[in-house]
Amino acid sequence: AAAIQLAACTGNFFILEIFPYEPELHYEIVNHAFEKEVCHGRLTVPKLPGLGVELVHSVIHPFLVYTVK
Repeated sequence: AAAIQLAACTGNFFILEIFPYEPELHYEIVNHAFEKEVCHGRLTVPKLPGLGVELVHSVIHPFLVYTVK
């Protein structure tokens, strides 16, 4: 998400490498995984606030480690 935002505001940007063949869980941690939205080799820069994605807390919750003080 950060690389897409940086590429969009860089005048001499040419190519961005993506990895569309990761396990499905890799794409489920955010609400709109950019790798799944590639169309004809192009991505649309999101217009949402921040980096343009939000974490899906129900997906990442099982992987969080909590410490009790």
